[in-house]
Amino acid sequence: MKLLKSKIHDIGYYEVVSNLEPKFKGQKYPIKQIAVDEIWASVPRADIHLGKPFYTPVREDIEKNGMHWPIMVVNCTRQELLGQKSKWGDKINDPPFWIGEDLAERMYVVWGGSNRLWIARDLGYTHIDAAVIPTFNVAHKLQKTMREDFPHYYGGHPER
Repeated sequence: MKLLKSKIHDIGYYEVVSNLEPKFKGQKYPIKQIAVDEIWASVPRADIHLGKPFYTPVREDIEKNGMHWPIMVVNCTRQELLGQKSKWGDKINDPPFWIGEDLAERMYVVWGGSNRLWIARDLGYTHIDAAVIPTFNVAHKLQKTMREDFPHYYGGHPER
C-alpha cells in the first residue's frame, strides 16, 4: 500500500477549528485510509481555477510538502448521489453507474479534494487519507474551512 497521508494522519480525525462555520467548530470527523480506486471524484480535474493554474501548483506543493488536509468524502448511496447530480447538474461529473443498477449500494464520493485524489492517482498512490463526512450538505459547508489556509489557490476567498 502506498498511502498519501495528510499532516493530521496520526491524529486520526479532522477537527473543525475554523470560525468560518461556527456551528461545526469542534466537530471531529474520522480519517480513513481508502483505496483511490474506491473513491469517485465528483468534479473533473481542474487545471485552471478562478483563471489561475491550479492542478500543477497543488501537485508540486504535495510533492514538496505532502498533503496538508485529508480529502473529504461522503459514504452515500447511489440514490443520494443522484440527488446531488440533480441539484448540481453539469457542475459535477456524471455518476459512475447505470440508473438501473442497485441504487442502495454505498460508495465513497469526494466532496472536497477531487484534485488531490487525481494527484494521488497520477503520483502512483494506492490509498489516500479521507475525512468521512456524514452528509453532502455538511461536506459542502466544511469545504471553506479546509480552503481557508490556501487563499493563493482560492483567490483569497475561502467561501468559494
